[in-house]
Amino acid sequence: MLAAVYRIEHKSRKWARRIFFFIISTAMTNAWQLYKRDRKEIPGTCTDTMDLLSFTCQVSQSFLLQLLEAILVRLLQRQPSDVSREVAKDQTSHWPVITQTRRRCRLCCKLATCLCKKCSVYLCLSSNRNCFTEFHN
Repeated sequence: MLAAVYRIEHKSRKWARRIFFFIISTAMTNAWQLYKRDRKEIPGTCTDTMDLLSFTCQVSQSFLLQLLEAILVRLLQRQPSDVSREVAKDQTSHWPVITQTRRRCRLCCKLATCLCKKCSVYLCLSSNRNCFTEFHN
C-alpha cells in the first residue's frame, strides 16, 4: 500500500526492469518504516521525521554523491598521457608493446592491448585496424 504512494515509475516492456524497480521501491518503503520506528524510540526527535518522498530523495542523493566521489577518484587517479606533437611524429623509437591489460585506443576508442613504448599511449594494432601507424604519421 505505501509503495503505491510514491511509486518509482519506469515504464518498460521488459519484466526484469519492472521487478527491479518494484524491489527498489519496496526496499525503500521498508527502510522508511524502520527509520520511522527508530525515530519514535528516541525521545524528542519524533517531530522532525521525514515523509516517504523526502526520505527517498535523501537516500537517492546520498547514493549519487557516493557514486560521484568514486568517479572523481577514478578520474583523478588516471594518468593523463599528453604526448607532444613533436614526440609523436618524430618517427624514432616508437615500438609497440603487447600488454595483458586492455585500455581504450587513443584514436578509435576501442579496446587495445598495444602500447607505444615511447609515448605510453594505447593504440590499436591489428589486421583490420592500424591506429598505431595513423597516430605516428
